[in-house]
Amino acid sequence: MFTKEDQSHILAVGQGSWYLMVVIGQAVHIWTCRTIKISLFDHGLFTNKHTNIAVVVAIGLGVLVTYCPDIQYVVASYNPPSLPMLYDALLNFGLIWSVTELRKY
Repeated sequence: MFTKEDQSHILAVGQGSWYLMVVIGQAVHIWTCRTIKISLFDHGLFTNKHTNIAVVVAIGLGVLVTYCPDIQYVVASYNPPSLPMLYDALLNFGLIWSVTELRKY
């Protein structure tokens, strides 16, 4: 049985994880859906400087909102476990990229 504080902590960790995965998913999506018919291997992944800067800024802001203690208090989130988040981000990247490339093929 979880206490009220335990449930609040689990909810805050879940909110932080969800937000960070949404930001990472959007960053992957902007790279994979740049063209409709041309593969990323033919088009190039890092050819647009503005997109690359925007992705870095978006992920940086997502990490700031998720891991900065003062902002955590405002948005009611808590630090998600970093290693599972990395694995989830890599899985997210691989899944979106694979599905998009398969669709373009």
